[in-house]
Amino acid sequence: MPSRGHFIAVEGLDGVGKSTQVQKLGDLLSELGHQTVVTREPGGTLLGEAVRDLMTSEKNVSLRAEALLMSAARAQHCEELIEPALACGTTVIVDRFVGSFLAYQGYGRGMDIASLRTLIDFSTNGLLPDMTILLESPTLRPPKTLRHDDRFEALGSQFQESVRSGYALLAKQDSWVRVSGDGDEEQVAQRILENVLKLFAFESVEINDN
Repeated sequence: MPSRGHFIAVEGLDGVGKSTQVQKLGDLLSELGHQTVVTREPGGTLLGEAVRDLMTSEKNVSLRAEALLMSAARAQHCEELIEPALACGTTVIVDRFVGSFLAYQGYGRGMDIASLRTLIDFSTNGLLPDMTILLESPTLRPPKTLRHDDRFEALGSQFQESVRSGYALLAKQDSWVRVSGDGDEEQVAQRILENVLKLFAFESVEINDN
């Protein structure tokens, strides 16, 4: 049986270049010989993409409904795509995961953090990333495209600062790594790759020790 794959999430505010770096990381790991899947939240499955489209087109979704829709998409994502890929030894890289859920719905929109964590536990069945990369930059670039996040962009700079502060609190967890998003795309990609390869090296040492 293949060893279990690595699960990596990439988080950050809109405009920091996160989605570009997710794809670059997937390409770099593939070039190094790692079987890799790149996905996104909400998305990754037919249900997830339908939720993403709904949240793009429907502007009057209540906060609780928004949280439940995203949790449903996450549950399907984990069960249909992420868990099976990990079980086959594939590295899964996800563009946003539960960190965004807490940062945006919780710290940004003011929903109860404990309630959101209950939804996370239920929707993921305990599955969490081995490493979460928080891509940060003091000089954000405007997003090239806006999909489900356009509802958040409309909430203004104070909302974005609340999300940024939320991310800073979440990044205190041991499994989180803060990476500067400043510089050109190749420089940022190299920083991210160096951190991810540390995760692979740590796992290798653990296996050899046993």
